[in-house]
Amino acid sequence: MFEKVDRRQISSGKKGMRANTKREHRQLYYGYGSCFWQSPGIHGEDEMTYTITRQLQWPDGTKIVEISEGGLDYTNPDALCSKYSGEFQEFVDPIEAVEAAINIYESWKNDDQEEDICIDYGCTLGYTMPFEASEVEEIKHWAEEEHKKIPTCSNCGELINPDIDYIVDEWDNPFCSEQCIERAIEKEEKYEMLSEEEGGEL
Repeated sequence: MFEKVDRRQISSGKKGMRANTKREHRQLYYGYGSCFWQSPGIHGEDEMTYTITRQLQWPDGTKIVEISEGGLDYTNPDALCSKYSGEFQEFVDPIEAVEAAINIYESWKNDDQEEDICIDYGCTLGYTMPFEASEVEEIKHWAEEEHKKIPTCSNCGELINPDIDYIVDEWDNPFCSEQCIERAIEKEEKYEMLSEEEGGEL
């Protein structure tokens, strides 16, 4: 079976055996087990998750729902305790993050009708950076544009988890799971078999 490679373990040198061709990949897969490899740069510098927090901004006490690019370490420090579903959760898909943030925003406004509550998105780069209010439609548009940048699985088309992915040489894009690698191999074998029967070149 394939060995899952976690980006967080790359620094310790953990990765699978590298397959230089699809045919060698099949030999490794059927003969020796681990046969994919993981590149720490497969997502480049754009790999991202999105985290939602409710903030009470310093010093004016503005109440705001923030969608922060990055994990929990990239949220502003004035987060309130979790009260609504989705708070402090890390999302791979920005559209899902925005949908959850809007639900939190609407619930918070409903529970605290005497206060002005805002919603916004941004990137703190690990520092403290108060967000400003944005319109909901603007945030939805931003999420749609961000969504287009996320790598998808070569087999099923699902979004790739930025922490864990699978890659085989000669396939340009990563896979989301070992099952998708297996399905891709099966498709390639059928194609090669038909090509050989028809006397074509691979």
